[in-house]
Amino acid sequence: MKGNTKPKDFDGKVVLVTGAGSGIGKAIAKMFALEGAFVIACDIDRVKVKNTEEEILKSNGKATSKDFDVSQEFQIKGAIAHINKEYGVIDILINAAGIIFLGKIEDISSEQWDRVLDVNLKGTFLMSKAVIPGMKERNKGCIINITAAAAKTGGMNVGGNYVASKGGISSLTIHLARQLAPFGIRVNAISPGPVDTPMLGSDSGGGDYNNEMCENIVKSVPLGMGYPEDIAYGALFLADEKRARYITGEILDIDGGLFMD
Repeated sequence: MKGNTKPKDFDGKVVLVTGAGSGIGKAIAKMFALEGAFVIACDIDRVKVKNTEEEILKSNGKATSKDFDVSQEFQIKGAIAHINKEYGVIDILINAAGIIFLGKIEDISSEQWDRVLDVNLKGTFLMSKAVIPGMKERNKGCIINITAAAAKTGGMNVGGNYVASKGGISSLTIHLARQLAPFGIRVNAISPGPVDTPMLGSDSGGGDYNNEMCENIVKSVPLGMGYPEDIAYGALFLADEKRARYITGEILDIDGGLFMD
């Protein structure tokens, strides 16, 4: 019957997703929109993130987009101030922005080390720092970070800067979960294994994964290659106030069995 539509799980929620221009971040943004959220898709790439916004709107979802660098605090402050004024306090933050580097530790320059740590780890810190005051005021909120299986396995096929950044995200997640639990704010992370995204190709700062490397990676995973939507479903679960009410400080492995514990 018309007019008797079942409410969606995230109706009325304001969800900010970084790294929403492609890959995991884009899949998460689109999936939250399908579940009724108003999505603020953010990325450093203006064209890509605008495309994400347009795709959501064409699917009758609710979204806007912002382009800024998550490693630059002044850009974040400006964006969050505008968002809070125009759309209200952010209910859910998904820190999905990230870059990767391939190469041995002796081949990583200081500049390459800094850039990966700045985007992946510092960006997660700065974005969380920016939204926490609003969440504290309401004694309510959810932060989900994207770490990586490489933080647990050592990441034989990625650079040490990437592994260190993701290990830092995992530790920061647990720290924030403990610090913010008294304020009703849950903080969790998802640890993906190999996922079919642009990061496995041209976005890998140290050079593309070649076919042989990709095949070897997939062979090491019991369930094979993952897809961005696999991670997005995990984000939906962790953000759900009913299904995940009693979960905080969790590093959720969605890696096809790459790391089992």
